[in-house]
Amino acid sequence: MAGKTDAAVHVVPLLPALGDELRAHAARRRATDPDALVFPTSSGAKQGATNVRRRVLAPAAELANATLATRGVEPLPDGLTPHSLRRTCASILVALGWDPARVMRTLGHTTAAFTLSVYAASMDWTYGEPERLRALVEGAEALREPAAAKRESAPSP
Repeated sequence: MAGKTDAAVHVVPLLPALGDELRAHAARRRATDPDALVFPTSSGAKQGATNVRRRVLAPAAELANATLATRGVEPLPDGLTPHSLRRTCASILVALGWDPARVMRTLGHTTAAFTLSVYAASMDWTYGEPERLRALVEGAEALREPAAAKRESAPSP
């Protein structure tokens, strides 16, 4: 595989559930090449950015929004792009306390300063959010609602 730079080709950690979904998707594909693209064009080639947004990300966001609606949760923001997901990933990794050098390598950057200055947004935490975020990233099966978590851990009067 080739990337724009040597740093562009790297291993990216996945949420356990996402890894499961990608393996299932790959198993359904006809391609038997382990190095085949996950979401190729019909001819097996790399998709362009517009096709990725239209054919991969938009349907995934639509499905996610339908699931979120059934749970009474706000939908994903309009205009979601692969780059906005990349920025969110970097922000989450920093919020979880990852070493900036590790985040840099995960994103394929050559300096941690660039990663932090461009991608790592500060997060405004409310009660229990860091713990729920960590549980989500680490693959917890069920996450408690913030109000329930607050009630259970609040000191008695």
